[in-house]
Amino acid sequence: MKNMARRSKYDPTILDARKTTYKGRLKHVDDWLIRSNDFTAKGAPIQYLDVGCSPQKTDAPTTLETLEVFREHGIPVDITAVDKSFPHGFTGNDDIYYKTHDIVRKPIRGQFDIVRYVNVEEHLPPGHVPRVRAEIEANVAEGGFLIRTSAKDKSYEIYRRGLGGMELVKTLRNTKGKKTP
Repeated sequence: MKNMARRSKYDPTILDARKTTYKGRLKHVDDWLIRSNDFTAKGAPIQYLDVGCSPQKTDAPTTLETLEVFREHGIPVDITAVDKSFPHGFTGNDDIYYKTHDIVRKPIRGQFDIVRYVNVEEHLPPGHVPRVRAEIEANVAEGGFLIRTSAKDKSYEIYRRGLGGMELVKTLRNTKGKKTP
């Protein structure tokens, strides 16, 4: 089993993942990324970081769906899914690396082609958001993408790291599970 994360007790006061995440919620975001970019040109698996993966009892639904979407398009992907805690007995998927990590206490280190940081900031202690956001952005590799939630309307903002820093390239609405064209 690829899960090497230390399992901490699930704290239901932090977040009830069943109410905030579900299969289909972010599929249109991954579909847009795949349609808009030639990830096959990389010649190596895409490095994908999912911060705040909202684990449930057996998996993290949106993270698992990301793996499925990339595989459906024949794009190899290595996914690291991070959350502050995982439910007791969490099983996960052997093809996803799950890691217990508190982003407020310690920055994540690494370079990723895609970093998903969706619906996380509202769960951070006040005053930590700018520092944590900067630390998360530092994980986006040159030419890579950051997906984050807009504070204004909860749409999904997709940024690309270029020579001048992070540039907004696309905003997709939050479909709340509805199919998008």
